[in-house]
Amino acid sequence: MVPDLLALRKDRMKPDPATSFSDREVQLWHIPLFVPQEHRTTAESLLSEEERAHMTRLATPSRRASFLASRAALRLILSRNLNLSPSELNLIQGPTGKPALLSPSPVQIHFNLSHSKDLCLFAVCQHMELGIDVEYIRPNVDCEKIARRFFAQSEVLSLSQADPPWNPTAFFRIWTRKEALLKGLGGSITDLFHRNNPSLENTGWSILSLQLGQGYVGALATDPGLNKITYLEFSWTEPYSRGGFWHSKEN
Repeated sequence: MVPDLLALRKDRMKPDPATSFSDREVQLWHIPLFVPQEHRTTAESLLSEEERAHMTRLATPSRRASFLASRAALRLILSRNLNLSPSELNLIQGPTGKPALLSPSPVQIHFNLSHSKDLCLFAVCQHMELGIDVEYIRPNVDCEKIARRFFAQSEVLSLSQADPPWNPTAFFRIWTRKEALLKGLGGSITDLFHRNNPSLENTGWSILSLQLGQGYVGALATDPGLNKITYLEFSWTEPYSRGGFWHSKEN
C-alpha cells in the first residue's frame, strides 16, 4: 500500500506521541538519500518554489536526488512535530547556509542537517541550539598537513599519538566535532580553515561523537543540558496508518 503523502501536505496533523519532544531531547534522524519513484512527484510538491529552483540548478542527477530526499523529509519531520502542513513551513538559509524556520509555531525548534556520500543525518530539538556533522572517511586526505596547519595544538598532539598516528578515522572524528560545534555556533565550514577556529576545549557545549559504522563518523554539538538522544529512521514506504514514515531505532 502506498501511503497518501499528499494528505501530509494539505492537512494539519496532530503531533505523533512517538516522535514528540521531551524536555532537552534531540531527535536524530537517518534519512535515505533516495525517493522511491512512486513518491517522487509528491516529494517534489512538498518543496517551495525556491527549493525546486535550487534543485534544478544542481550539477548532477545524484546531487538533485539527494537534495530532494533530504529537503522533503526535513519538511515532513518538522511538520509532524509542529502540527503544521509541510507547505506552511517557511524555511530560509542564513548567511552561512544553516537552515532556519520562520513559520510561526507553538514551540521553538532548532535543527541542523548534514550529509556525506550516501548518509544523511537530521537533528532537531526544542530550546537548544545545535549542530551536526557527518563525514565519509576518505583515505586520501593528508591528515597531518591539515591538522598541523588548522587544528589546535592539543588536537594535533592527539592525532600524532593515535594508533596509527594521523589515521583518517581519528582525523575525521576531530573534524566532525569541530564542524558540528561551528554549525551550532552559526559558523560555516570555511571557518575550519582559519587558524583561529575554535578549539574543542572549554567550549561550554556538549559535543558527542556518533558511532555510525560503515566508513562514516559523525558528531552532535548542543547547548549544555542535553538529556536524551532518540534515534529514528525516516522511510517513504512505511504506511501512514501505522504511524507514518518513521519509527524509533533506539532510545
